[in-house]
Amino acid sequence: MDGFVVCMSFYEYVNISLLVQYLSQFAQCLFSSLVQTGTSRLKQQFV
Repeated sequence: MDGFVVCMSFYEYVNISLLVQYLSQFAQCLFSSLVQTGTSRLKQQFV
């Protein structure tokens, strides 16, 4: 039973780490796209 619990906790840990990686990548992508759109809009306003 203990081995099963350890295995389940290991899988949960892997899922959580993968989820964190996915969220961080998504946040970086979203942030970069927002920065690009913001800079392009600022350039359009100043030009």
